[in-house]
Amino acid sequence: MAFVVGFVLLILTFAFNMWVAIAGFALMFGSALIVYHYLRRMGRDQMRVEGTGRLSITAALARFAERMRRPRGAD
Repeated sequence: MAFVVGFVLLILTFAFNMWVAIAGFALMFGSALIVYHYLRRMGRDQMRVEGTGRLSITAALARFAERMRRPRGAD
């Protein structure tokens, strides 16, 4: 959600206020880094469907959502 808000800030305010546009870009960049961090942490093996060995976006997103719900330190 933060990525979308950053994108809207970047696009809508670029012509009027450069600082707000830069803040929008920073918000987009930061949220993308957070998602990258958690996806990398999950690892490629956890994104595979058990039994088939194939990669599954649905399985990856389900595990990502599960990690986001857990309190810190419960890993």
